[in-house]
Amino acid sequence: MDASLVPLTDAERSAELRGLLRRVAVGLLGFFLGVLVLARLFREPLRALGATFVHRFGLAGVFLGTFVADAFTFPIPPQFYLLTVITSGRDPAAPVLSVLLASVLAGLAGYCLAGRLAELAVLRRLLEHTREQVDRIFSRWGPWAVVIAGISPLPFSGLCYAAGLYRMPPRLFAMLLTLRVPRLLMYYAALRAGWSL
Repeated sequence: MDASLVPLTDAERSAELRGLLRRVAVGLLGFFLGVLVLARLFREPLRALGATFVHRFGLAGVFLGTFVADAFTFPIPPQFYLLTVITSGRDPAAPVLSVLLASVLAGLAGYCLAGRLAELAVLRRLLEHTREQVDRIFSRWGPWAVVIAGISPLPFSGLCYAAGLYRMPPRLFAMLLTLRVPRLLMYYAALRAGWSL
């Protein structure tokens, strides 16, 4: 029998989750160290960029930039907008909430758009060929597959599009959207800590 079809035992699931959490922690540490280096080497230019961006584009710019980044996999990620908020020196509450809201709404938009795209004959045929792989993941992990995807370093927009293409049930997709908030807050905390030292 194919090992990917056999559900994991609780001990196996725990071991794999611990490994994933270690990788996430190492990634966050690397992110923090990268911000720390940038703050040391380019503090004044980054401060000027943040102040200029937030002053010129305000909450609307932070919201729109984040929405485009997470709805369409734009190359400037939401973490950039979080960094501009930090480097601008302004009160972060409203801009951070703007990033969180825009990201969640962008994920929902991607999910809905991908659901519509899945109706195209070309994509439907392609999805039929890859559906078995997705089913294996869910038969192996169950709902934990969504948790793992939500905390993994995979691009959020890609996860939302995949969820829409494969018609993930709305309740599971809501879990993925909910997990986006703590993930972004972890990045914000790493950015804030790296900038502050």
